[in-house]
Amino acid sequence: MKKILLVILVFFSCGCMRKGASEAVVDYLNKFKNHDYEVMKILDEILTDDDLSETEKNLYKTAMKRQYTDLEYKILLEQYNADLATVLVSLTVYDFLFAEDLSFYDKLKNMENCEKRIFYTVSFDCQYDEGKWKVLGPSYEVLEKIHGIYDYKSD
Repeated sequence: MKKILLVILVFFSCGCMRKGASEAVVDYLNKFKNHDYEVMKILDEILTDDDLSETEKNLYKTAMKRQYTDLEYKILLEQYNADLATVLVSLTVYDFLFAEDLSFYDKLKNMENCEKRIFYTVSFDCQYDEGKWKVLGPSYEVLEKIHGIYDYKSD
């Protein structure tokens, strides 16, 4: 019994129980997959700022919700340097860029029914702060890739 207690004590004291940076990234991506209130609030704010008809707003929101729900990811690598970490992630999303030559309305209709998927490898920077790992603001490019609108043709 004392040996079990000692092993548990050592496990807790060495910090092995604290979540790693990859869990912070998983939590971040799951906010999209689960249509977290904050994610949807930001989407609604963006749609409010855009000069779109109600039909266009609804089509866009439907397409994005589907994108979020069907987002697939896999943690590939974690690299740590003290209280900083980089997490490499493979993302699979719908490729909404394919419809770029269509009218805006037709593009929205195609986004809603899109089946073409694309794979990206992205990097998330994290910081250990106040007892937990946090994702630092992802780059604009990473956000474009999550949303399936990254212009990979210009690379």
